[in-house]
Order: sequence, then structure tokens, then C-alpha cells
Amino acid sequence: MDYSSYLRSFCQEVLRPIIVDAVKEAVPKELQKKDKQYYTRKQVCEMLHISAPTFYSYVDKGILTKVKIEGKTLIEVSDFERAVAAKQLVRYKHSPKKK
Repeated sequence: MDYSSYLRSFCQEVLRPIIVDAVKEAVPKELQKKDKQYYTRKQVCEMLHISAPTFYSYVDKGILTKVKIEGKTLIEVSDFERAVAAKQLVRYKHSPKKK
């Protein structure tokens, strides 16, 4: 057996399982579940026409539950839709400017 085939065999049999286990441990469990979908803070703010402070006031009041994944603030889609259906979230409309 030459060195390259030995190295390839070693990588596949020894290193690959170690790397796969390490990646599974490193990736947050929220991302491993494919059935959950999330909106970013920015997406929620754009959909509701609200500012970041208003977004965080909804979080502080318990209307929305945030999840931090890899430094990003996310809201689960089902949680967002529940709050909208319960009319806990309001889409702000700015009145046109008067001249």
C-alpha cells in the first residue's frame, strides 16, 4: 500500500467520524432541526415597519421570544405568526407628511 492510499484510508476511517461528531456538537441544535424556520430581527422590523428599539420592546414584554444563534437575533416563524394572529403585533403605518 502506498502512502497516498494509506493516508486516504486513514482520513476516511479515523478522521472523518471525528470531524462529523465535532461538527454535530458545534452546530447549535436549533439549526440541526430542519422543521424550524426563523426570521431575522431585520426581517421582522421590515415586515412590521418598526424600529429595532420597538422590536426589543416586544421581546422585553414577552410578545416575541428571541433566539440567539451564532450572534444573530432570530424569531421563530411560528412564534411571529402566533403573535400576529393574536393581534399582539401591529404593523405601523406612517401618515403622509403634510406640506
